[in-house]
Amino acid sequence: MELQSLTSTSSQITKSNTKIDKSILGKDDFLKLLIEQMKNQDPLKPLNDTEFISQMAQFSSLEQLNNISSINQRILEIQEDTKTTLNELNSNLGAQQFLLANYSNLIGKIGYWSKDDGIQMSGIIESLILRDNQIYAVINGDELIISDLYQVK
Repeated sequence: MELQSLTSTSSQITKSNTKIDKSILGKDDFLKLLIEQMKNQDPLKPLNDTEFISQMAQFSSLEQLNNISSINQRILEIQEDTKTTLNELNSNLGAQQFLLANYSNLIGKIGYWSKDDGIQMSGIIESLILRDNQIYAVINGDELIISDLYQVK
């Protein structure tokens, strides 16, 4: 009889070891262990209800802490992505503002350009526009890409 009990216990330990080999024990594993503990308890010394309730409460708390930890990790990832995006936008905006500031001294000067048919044109640069990472000079109401100007006086 004792040999059978030993064999039964050995097979249960083997089953438990296969579960423990996982990187994380989940609530299903905990419940299976709890059921096995209840099945194999000493009939002369049964386990106390409050002990089971306490274990369940502790496990529930642990599971919630793990959930909170996962959520916090995701929040940190989102914050890092947001920080990176904002830094890139700020850097890009700063570069655009710097570029526009460098060209702002052209306002009020005469710009010269050639039309598609080769005719030479000129006019006073009234303002500058920054659009699609390009700077445009507004001359006589027309918008010209600044690189189309071949001379500014």
